[in-house]
This record gives sequence, C-alpha cells and structure tokens, in this order.
Amino acid sequence: MRLVRRVRPLKALMVGLWGAALAAGVSGCGGKSEVSVAVPSERARTLRPETPLEVLDSQGKVLISSPLFFVAPQADPRTQLVEVKAAFRNTVDLRPSELVRARLIYSTRETLQLPALAVVRQ
Repeated sequence: MRLVRRVRPLKALMVGLWGAALAAGVSGCGGKSEVSVAVPSERARTLRPETPLEVLDSQGKVLISSPLFFVAPQADPRTQLVEVKAAFRNTVDLRPSELVRARLIYSTRETLQLPALAVVRQ
C-alpha cells in the first residue's frame, strides 16, 4: 500500500478580529458613506491607515471592503476604545445610523493547507 500525499497550494490566511465587539455604525448620505468602529486600545496600536475593514452580512459574507482612513490618536477615557473609520461607496444600500458587523484584517500570511486525512499520528 502506497501513501499518497496531496498538498494544496499556499493560501493567504487572514488573521482578524470580528464579531459583536466590532459592531459598526454607518454614516453619510448619497453614494459615499463611512463606517465607524470602536476598537480596544491594545489592538488599535497595530492599525495603520491602509488596514482593510470589511463590512459583513448576517451570514458573515463580505459586503464591502475598504481601507481605514482614520485612526483616532487617543482612546476614549471612559471606555478605552479607539475609533477607526473607513470610507466606501455605498453599493449595498446601507442606511445612515445602521449597525453592521465589521471585521478588521490585522495581518495576512502565507500558509500551507493540508487535508486532515494526510496527517498521521505515530
């Protein structure tokens, strides 16, 4: 019996923070809108203006992706959260003051993806 190993090609793995902690608010009108997100101050230290922010639907699929254009210089003294904003063209009809789910992509890296059956314990 010959063991055959199939290895999938390298893929970019996204490492991010998302979920209820990143409930975002939409503002703006017409074709241009912006998303405002409050991020914990310890995570905000790694954010740069080119960090991608993704707006998600209820199933977790990406509706819109846009880079950040604003990272607040100070945390809110009451909550210790830092406000970040991303601007986008509103092609999915989000309304002002609507709450949406958002995901910040802190980093990506190349990884090797293996099928579970290819791993053998000895």
